[in-house]
Amino acid sequence: MHTGWIKLYRCLLAGPLWQCGTSEQKVILVTLLLMANHAEKKWQCNGRP
Repeated sequence: MHTGWIKLYRCLLAGPLWQCGTSEQKVILVTLLLMANHAEKKWQCNGRP
């Protein structure tokens, strides 16, 4: 498991993604924020960098 933290601003609650989103969409949004890189990283797609 990765360690570290993220910062969530309360203004997220007023945004359209949060206001109009379903519970599942909100979970996906927070999950994507947690998965985001804070440092440069090389990615591969279909075996190519």
